[in-house]
Amino acid sequence: MRMIKTTAAFALMLALLLTPFKTAFASELGGTVLAQRASIRTGPSALDPAAIEVPKGTRLAVVRKGTSWHFVRFGAVKGYISASDMRLDGEIAPLKKLYGTAVRQASLRIKPNGRSAGYHAPAGTRIELVHYERGWFRAKHEEAVGYISASELTGYSLSPPAGHKYAAAALKKLILYSGPGERSTALRNIPLGAGLDVLDVSGKFANVAYGDARGFVKLDEIRIFFAVSAGEIDETRVSVDYADHAKGKIVNTGVQNYTYAMMNDAIKKLKRRFPKYLTVSSLGTSTAGRDIPLLLLGNPEAPRRVWVDVSMHAREHMCTQIVMNQVEFLLNNYDMGVFEGKRLRDTLSNVCLYIVPMGNPDGVELCQRGLASVKDRAHREYLRKINLGSDDFSRWKANIRGVDLVSNFDAKWAEKETVADSPAPYGYKGTHPLSEVESRLCAEFIASVGFDMTISYHAVGGELYWWFGQEGSRQDRDFLIAMDFVDLTGYSLISKERSLTDSAGLKDWAIQTFHTPGITVELGPVTSIAPIQIGDFLQIWERNKFVLWHAANMFG
Repeated sequence: MRMIKTTAAFALMLALLLTPFKTAFASELGGTVLAQRASIRTGPSALDPAAIEVPKGTRLAVVRKGTSWHFVRFGAVKGYISASDMRLDGEIAPLKKLYGTAVRQASLRIKPNGRSAGYHAPAGTRIELVHYERGWFRAKHEEAVGYISASELTGYSLSPPAGHKYAAAALKKLILYSGPGERSTALRNIPLGAGLDVLDVSGKFANVAYGDARGFVKLDEIRIFFAVSAGEIDETRVSVDYADHAKGKIVNTGVQNYTYAMMNDAIKKLKRRFPKYLTVSSLGTSTAGRDIPLLLLGNPEAPRRVWVDVSMHAREHMCTQIVMNQVEFLLNNYDMGVFEGKRLRDTLSNVCLYIVPMGNPDGVELCQRGLASVKDRAHREYLRKINLGSDDFSRWKANIRGVDLVSNFDAKWAEKETVADSPAPYGYKGTHPLSEVESRLCAEFIASVGFDMTISYHAVGGELYWWFGQEGSRQDRDFLIAMDFVDLTGYSLISKERSLTDSAGLKDWAIQTFHTPGITVELGPVTSIAPIQIGDFLQIWERNKFVLWHAANMFG
């Protein structure tokens, strides 16, 4: 009798557990567990504890799709499952990666026919190929990424193996021909950015499928991808990521010290080239009287606004280079660009990005040019003194008064423990919150305008900060937003515990004051120190080039 009651109770409990699960599939994506036993974990990491284990074939509701981890629901349990442990409904099996072998010592380059990215592959090296375009492969090996000429590789084929197909994106408006030649019948037009299935490649033409239509397109008018499907192709694959070949690139991405003068020159040129799309304003003047540019990308009258601050720490000036390159990237793609299914022009009619590309110009100038950047003789001597008598300011982090601007905001400022109790190259929080011109200008502008989100760019660690005391639904909202950026960049997420030890930043103040989401992006490799070396630029760019675009899409 006891066994019967227990069984009945268990059946009732199971029915109650599964009821919301069944309902979820009416509006949510579903998926099936592939692994023999898979763990649903409390966080998106194999180090996070397992909340429950589920066997192969179990159906799960997918609350939020990710790249490496999906946020799922199984009955009353919510958690994270490795993307490799399950198959989403409608998802095809991933295509195999394509590799080529270097026939001699080969160089990965910044762009096709460009200078070396600093990595040389010895003869015989097996290199992963990401996409092919006009005689060049986008390739990666270990941590290095770049472009390599097809002539330097062997052991690959642009024609997919039997039973497989590659994907391609249209680099321009295409003509689909009935045969492999321009004298063949033109069947239809294919729009820029469209996804195609590549069935075979022969000579200068590719045999493709576009929807229900099959035919041939010119090989030099498509970009072929390996290990993605045509359904995944959008303008992320065809946007201008290294140059506008017709007009020439503006932002210098090949120099170690991206200076204040270079930034201002690029701003002027971008404004001349894109007068309708870029608004150039000023946040105010720095302690030493330098203008702090403010760039508005999008509709200045838009109801939704995203704040972006960059290079508040002097020695982290590569952040300016990365974000200025993002600005040029977005401007180049303003008319035709599509990302995450949204056309950029439409997004930026409803959202405006407010970008401060160098929030600490005095500090950056001091870091790069030393005391030659300081006009006042007495202040030069003062700075030398607090720099422990050295004329080497390459590791300077503070503003020109020796205050760390990212420790100067009114967010647990009093509790903030710092390494210095007086002006110093780094680690001094100032005499009171917003004691500095630069931090005060930021805070006053943010408070007067109002923003839906803030993004702060910093340099070292390859990680994202997102939390500053949020609870309940706000914490859930901000965590999911942060995880979107984790998926986008591949950076790790800082724990709440670590976040508590790093207060008084702009992001912290904005979260605390306005209850809006905010992230701090630490863009450099984990092992790097600031200033980051230019040899790391390309891999950092690959992680970050869609950050501002994604942020705009969130609110557009």
